[in-house]
Amino acid sequence: MELKKLATAKNFFRIAVGVNAVERLLGVVFSFDLRSLALFRIGLALALLGQLGTMAGRLPMVGPVVLTLAALLLLIGYRTRWVTIVAWGLLVLFLGSGGLGATLAAVFFWAMFLPLGSCYAVDQALNTSPRPQSKQVFTAANLGLLLQLVLMAIVLGRTGGGWWLVGVTGLALIPSPLWDRWPSFTPQQLGLKIYYDADCGFCKKLVHLLRTFLVLPRRIPLQIAQGDPVIHTAMETHNSWVIVDWQGQHHYKWHGIAYVVSLSPMLWPLAWVLRWSPLMAVGNRIYETIANNRRFAGNFTKPFKFQSFTAEASPLFNLATWCMFLVVAGTYLYRLMNHGDILSQHPVSVALHQMARLIP
Repeated sequence: MELKKLATAKNFFRIAVGVNAVERLLGVVFSFDLRSLALFRIGLALALLGQLGTMAGRLPMVGPVVLTLAALLLLIGYRTRWVTIVAWGLLVLFLGSGGLGATLAAVFFWAMFLPLGSCYAVDQALNTSPRPQSKQVFTAANLGLLLQLVLMAIVLGRTGGGWWLVGVTGLALIPSPLWDRWPSFTPQQLGLKIYYDADCGFCKKLVHLLRTFLVLPRRIPLQIAQGDPVIHTAMETHNSWVIVDWQGQHHYKWHGIAYVVSLSPMLWPLAWVLRWSPLMAVGNRIYETIANNRRFAGNFTKPFKFQSFTAEASPLFNLATWCMFLVVAGTYLYRLMNHGDILSQHPVSVALHQMARLIP
């Protein structure tokens, strides 16, 4: 019995090693950039929100509410994989095995296996993993999404309409060299330091979220104010977080928020609005109210948990993804060889929809 278990473990190990070797070879050509996957995630969330109006009549009473919530959570990248699974399941079970809703479900199917929350997401903002994150990732889901993209292009070439979904899916294919042309960070951005109250869990999560969603360098230090006597005194004096700019000057309260936003490569125009005198006065009052009720404010960030993960999936998850890809690709190949038809809906979606009909 022990020898059989050992042999089984060795075989599984060999399979996992073989899969990794194949992935490294294919990854040279078919890797997806994590930044492209983040843009794809945002596009997918907006596509789901945009389609809710046309789907509402075909969903149960709570369906639109759940899908709207799923779309919003996907938009910000919170519990991304689980949210994607829920959205896919609802699309499959309630929208049937045909039409644009089913095509959207097929795209969501492959999205479940991709690390959509590894960049520009709440998940990544609260990621505590010390391992440096690679820019690119490859799994069998990359090939599955490419296959789905080709099939959608063939179908839409015959039927017309729905090309927006091809465009959304194509966002995942934006190559790394295009992202690398983005201007490098300035000394002002790299010289930023943010200090927060170590006793304020709300503050800790907020500064991590700001750094991510303002697209600021991940190397910007987020430090506790209690670790520096001078900064700690400034925090106590002003009852505020302490923002230290590249020249060593301090910024507090709402003015600190406006300064950090002004350094964002994308959202910097918003700083003009935040610095508008009437809004600055209101903003400072809001900040002071939150600062004086930090424990209560922490209730709003309780669902956001720090966690450790990497974009690279486990060998077991990779193996399951490959199995799913081979099943789906094999089904399409069978249809082509026996029926001359590869344009039917996603086989997994069809199977689950048939199962859903059995539910009373």
